[in-house]
Amino acid sequence: MGNLFRKTCLTSPSGPNPAREVIEKIVDLGQDRDGLIFQVQWEGLPDKRDFTWQPAKELYADVPDLVTRFLSSFKKKKFVATVKRHLGISS
Repeated sequence: MGNLFRKTCLTSPSGPNPAREVIEKIVDLGQDRDGLIFQVQWEGLPDKRDFTWQPAKELYADVPDLVTRFLSSFKKKKFVATVKRHLGISS
């Protein structure tokens, strides 16, 4: 994975004045009460305590190529199709 996923994008949720940050990679996919979420590793912050969970639809709106590449790493096609349908991605 490594640098394949690096992308300038999303507004980091940390601090009183959020700024544009660089995502190192998407490391996981989960679900909360509001829907699908992606766990993001920010560039320069390799400690897992600094990873954040971002709403999947917002992340896809900001960096669709990053999300698409992350999903392509999954082997289970039915699972990927379900996630894509949730995000409104046409296959």
